[in-house]
Amino acid sequence: MEKPTAQKPPWPLYVLAEIGKIEASTKELLEGCTIIEGFLIDTEKATEIMRASAIESFNARANYCESQAGCCSAWLVETAAETVTSTLKLAPLKFVLGLRYKEAVPSIATDLRKALQARVDARSARFDAQAKSDIAQPSEGKTPVSANEPNSTVPLEICGPDEIALAMEWYQDGVVWKLKNYRNETVAGIRLQSLGVQSFYAEHGTFRPLDEIAFGSPLYPELKSSCTTEKGRILFWSDGAKLSLGSPANELPWPDSDHSTERRWLVKLRVSWHTGEWGITLDVRWTVGTRTIVIEEYTEMALPNWDVELTDSRADSSPEKGDAKLLQRSDGTLYETVDFARAEEYADITSRRRQQLMEAGILRYRGKGQNRRITVESLIDYCPPKEDTK
Repeated sequence: MEKPTAQKPPWPLYVLAEIGKIEASTKELLEGCTIIEGFLIDTEKATEIMRASAIESFNARANYCESQAGCCSAWLVETAAETVTSTLKLAPLKFVLGLRYKEAVPSIATDLRKALQARVDARSARFDAQAKSDIAQPSEGKTPVSANEPNSTVPLEICGPDEIALAMEWYQDGVVWKLKNYRNETVAGIRLQSLGVQSFYAEHGTFRPLDEIAFGSPLYPELKSSCTTEKGRILFWSDGAKLSLGSPANELPWPDSDHSTERRWLVKLRVSWHTGEWGITLDVRWTVGTRTIVIEEYTEMALPNWDVELTDSRADSSPEKGDAKLLQRSDGTLYETVDFARAEEYADITSRRRQQLMEAGILRYRGKGQNRRITVESLIDYCPPKEDTK
């Protein structure tokens, strides 16, 4: 990136609201990091929580930085340093008063810096590569996007539980998509559809109710193993005045009474094929007057409570408990893994109970961080399916 021509802008309200939620969750988690009642702190678990918190807070800040004209590596470095400082300040009073935590602070700070430096490097490299591409390959008859204002920041690929992936690529006016098949078999009748969008209500720090929006791809008769749908189709389009889904005419809904220029949506999509389907939620940010689009897969921070006994006060008689259909594809075969929400619904447990079972090794999972999914095998071992639902 080039040397910045302006200072990093202040954080807007929606970014502060998102950071506030992350920090509140972090404080709650840290309160449970005692080995015994009192001041003996589990520093290893505290480091793990702080690292996860710092990464989420940094992503929230960095996404906004990258949506602004003039963003550069120096902004990201400054953002990382600010995030480390803020995260260390989240330690409860009992931490600060204890010698064990005081001695661990230097190593915790180093851990956070390393974790965020890796993300600074990755974002800088991605940012620079896109800037060069925009300059080297401008669309015919159009002004190329400048190196300091890439038109989008997106994950290149999001892979689902059944080895079907949504790949996103930049183009001059936004983002195009393709589907990839990593399975060792041909997938029949595959397509991408929208389930609706939710706009962000910054004053309340939450998303508005779901709005329906028409969007759907043609039905691909088949997608062979290790192949990609041939033609990239428009996912997001912007001319600076509006942001649209699927085509320029399909503008994302935004209330007329909300005059925010920093806008955010949750865009809910579904990839379906003859024997299964996969839901994806994209966290999309866009600034009015720009063609800069920032996209990430949307996930929520878990709120486990490690110091609670492994008990569950919910009744075992829930009608949906042990419903094998929740673990099956449409052809009756079992998924290998499911997301947290489906695991909780199948076993009729709370999110805290699910986290406790994961910590105890009863519910096993695959993936790391926010991409973790519960294995169906361990779910069935913990909660065998009802006979009448098999």
